[in-house]
Amino acid sequence: MIQQKNIIKKYSKALYEVAKEQNSLESIKKDLNVISEKLSNNKHYKRLMFSQFSPYKMKKMFINTALDGLNIRDIARNFIEVLLVNNRINMLDYMIECFSEITLYNSGVVKANLTVCPHHGDIGQFIKEQLKNVSGKEILLETGENKEILGGFIIRVGNKVLDYSLRTRLNKLKKVLE
Repeated sequence: MIQQKNIIKKYSKALYEVAKEQNSLESIKKDLNVISEKLSNNKHYKRLMFSQFSPYKMKKMFINTALDGLNIRDIARNFIEVLLVNNRINMLDYMIECFSEITLYNSGVVKANLTVCPHHGDIGQFIKEQLKNVSGKEILLETGENKEILGGFIIRVGNKVLDYSLRTRLNKLKKVLE
């Protein structure tokens, strides 16, 4: 899985560099989202693209047919072609997400996820301000609830996780007492 994440990052960074060079970051982001939506709405897409037994020509024909009529820029089409040639098309959605995060980060925005226990109160704004103070960047904070953490919170920023949940602290205490 680590190798797969590295592959996703490499492709996403390469696409980012080309899109930035062409001054088309936002339009490529939109194109990729249109492509992803179009493909994910097709019931045969995942079965065909994720199968190692589907030949390249069949995958290419399927993609070209699906994208016909869409006003997709050459950069996005070429990116899809590279993914097809290198048998990485099954990672497209992850690459789109990574591309979006790279674009946000380079525009001065950091994406963070906050998980709290239900009925924990609204600590999101406080966490957002603290993250902004530490990073010096704007924070795009996505908040979710998970009753299994029992209390406290978990923050994910990029590949870093800060786990201040009661569940984790109780598990650590249990290990010490055993």
